[in-house]
Amino acid sequence: MTLTAEQERAVTLLGRDVAVRAGAGSGKTRVLVERAVRLVTRDDDPLPLSRLLAITFTEKAAREMK
Repeated sequence: MTLTAEQERAVTLLGRDVAVRAGAGSGKTRVLVERAVRLVTRDDDPLPLSRLLAITFTEKAAREMK
């Protein structure tokens, strides 16, 4: 799946927290998962999993994130 320019910005923006808000089926969960993966696997200063928080409001999105 290719990310849109706005999604790519949310995924790659470092040094600050990011809130992702968009309509149903727009790729929010994909953005959160991609951002988390990049943060914990980056070569320089990877984020410890214990410092990661991702919140979603549906059971479906929670399963996808898991």
